[in-house]
Amino acid sequence: MRASFGVIVLLCFSAAFLSVPEVDACASVWEKLMAKNKAQVAIATETALIIWDEKAKKQHFIRRASFATQVPYFGFMVPTPNKPEVKPAPDEVFTSLEEWTKPEVKTEKIRIHLELRMPCPGGGGRDKGRNRGSAPPVEELEEGRVGNLDFRVLKASDTNALQRWLDERGYDARPAVMKWLEPYVKADWIITAFQIVKKDQQSAHLATEAVRMSFDTDRPFFPYSEPPEQIKLGRGRDRLLRIFAVASQRMQGALDEKDTTWPGKAEWAGKLDDGKCEALTKPLNVPDLTLPDGTWLTVFDDRSMQRPGTTDVFFTRSTTQEEQRRQPIIHYEAVDHTTEETVIGVLLCCGLPVALPVLLLWLGRRRSRGNAGKADQL
Repeated sequence: MRASFGVIVLLCFSAAFLSVPEVDACASVWEKLMAKNKAQVAIATETALIIWDEKAKKQHFIRRASFATQVPYFGFMVPTPNKPEVKPAPDEVFTSLEEWTKPEVKTEKIRIHLELRMPCPGGGGRDKGRNRGSAPPVEELEEGRVGNLDFRVLKASDTNALQRWLDERGYDARPAVMKWLEPYVKADWIITAFQIVKKDQQSAHLATEAVRMSFDTDRPFFPYSEPPEQIKLGRGRDRLLRIFAVASQRMQGALDEKDTTWPGKAEWAGKLDDGKCEALTKPLNVPDLTLPDGTWLTVFDDRSMQRPGTTDVFFTRSTTQEEQRRQPIIHYEAVDHTTEETVIGVLLCCGLPVALPVLLLWLGRRRSRGNAGKADQL
């Protein structure tokens, strides 16, 4: 079975089971919110951890995100090739990952010459579906709550029936969304519908708590595909996607099975020792998940504001198995190395009339330092 994964599609909903005003239909909710708030739901930042258990052919997908939106409530859907296990995940996992892979901070001293600051003249895919039985067109397999998200796990055999199910429960079931979902329905995939309501209705930002979805697949992947309207929302926005990929080897990502170039770049790659492997898996509380010493962690950053999200990102063994570190952050410390030779150089370069103020300033500074030294001796 070839793995593919649908992007998380942001869907506005009226959610009859939530404490929100009653409305007639999702379309009216969307239109009213758009008219009143100029509502758009855009991903601001997105961080994900993918743990690929190659032996068990299982992927553990942990994700958290922040959104820029004025709407008070909305939902999103995640298709998976089979029924996922949906569990909460601690944010401390991402805190550890960021700490392990942060860039080195260096301090470098640079020589500055106060006199020389004066300018001188002349300077300057989809899997095949399983056999369908006589199950109802839309079957609710599970419902629950993880973190600040409510969720329902659905199995749908008919797109029109799924559209009616979504519409009756206040989800945004516009044609563009259903067109995006249709290949997954035909492939007999499972749809997990998430819902969230803002605590602070006036805030323009909202962050989800981390959620783990574990499911069987033959190939690790990330939900990258987006409907055209969602792709347009990314234009002109700062939109960071960071993926931590954990596997038995260093990984590389590509779009679809044709290995189309993906904007995400590997920024860090290295092996995890036993202590870090345990620190990563223990908080997740996943039965039978153990990472042997020497497990690889690869970090990808995708900073593209408009993603080429027509398909998903698939991960395979990287052609290079060398370790990599982020570019260091350099803090420059200015050190004044003014000397008599420097002053003479200024005089020769700029001429005495131009450099005379510099000379006087320099002499004044030396006199002040001398007086300060004598005062200390007294």
